[in-house]
Amino acid sequence: METAIFHSVNAGLYFWDGRNGLLIDGVHEGQDEGLSPMPAFLVEQMRRHSSLFEHVTGVLFTHLHHDHFDREKVKQLQRFTPGLPVYGPGLVEGRVELEVVQPDVYHIAMGDASFWAWTTCHDGKTFEGTLHQSFLLTAKNEQFFVAGDAALKASDVERVAKACHGPITAAFCNLYQLAAPGGQEFLRALSPKQVFLYHLPFSEDDHCGYHRLARQVLRNYPKDLPPVERLEHMAWLNNRPAQWGAQKGEDLYGISGGDQHRSLLQPSVGGVCI
Repeated sequence: METAIFHSVNAGLYFWDGRNGLLIDGVHEGQDEGLSPMPAFLVEQMRRHSSLFEHVTGVLFTHLHHDHFDREKVKQLQRFTPGLPVYGPGLVEGRVELEVVQPDVYHIAMGDASFWAWTTCHDGKTFEGTLHQSFLLTAKNEQFFVAGDAALKASDVERVAKACHGPITAAFCNLYQLAAPGGQEFLRALSPKQVFLYHLPFSEDDHCGYHRLARQVLRNYPKDLPPVERLEHMAWLNNRPAQWGAQKGEDLYGISGGDQHRSLLQPSVGGVCI
């Protein structure tokens, strides 16, 4: 995998392709949902426009629930980084070029970077009215599907396939998508090279038993589906940090406060926390 990918916590993902840095669902709260708030040192980096946030060229949100999005922090980010493109369904603060390709399908440009967005239903009857989108990003000839909290089904693959230019490098899914028959059929049809389980809180914030559920989901994950790996919090995927960190003499992770949360993580074996 050529693209450098950093996972913070909850659904926070950062993609760096050498020129563009897209942050997805990475400016958030989360305590009220039984998840984790944005780590304090990342908030400080955001305020100082330093480290990772010095290399953010666009910010995306799959939806505006607090475990994915925090309006006050986004307003701060826009004050600290004037002109920064920000996009999310129903978000009025953004500054993006949006092309409506067909009903509920959008192509969005953020400087040199662009991505596809599909309107998808949020999982759970309680959230049926939530404005929600899933994304397809292309970087370094790689393609990444980011599900958010969508209730996936096999028929959704037809819409994704129209935007694809080759195989999907990786899909990022939550535990409910991996457990639900519809989500499994979606992944079977999408056939990404790799599936990553994400959207979990730090262990110390896990008052709802999400980590226990995730272990159960991984044990029961069908063998005929693409291989799955649980993302480690506060880490670069495959220990491959963005080169901007190495060039500037920052720590291995390019995230100068990363050790603050090492003690919150359970040991990992083969990339899967146990």
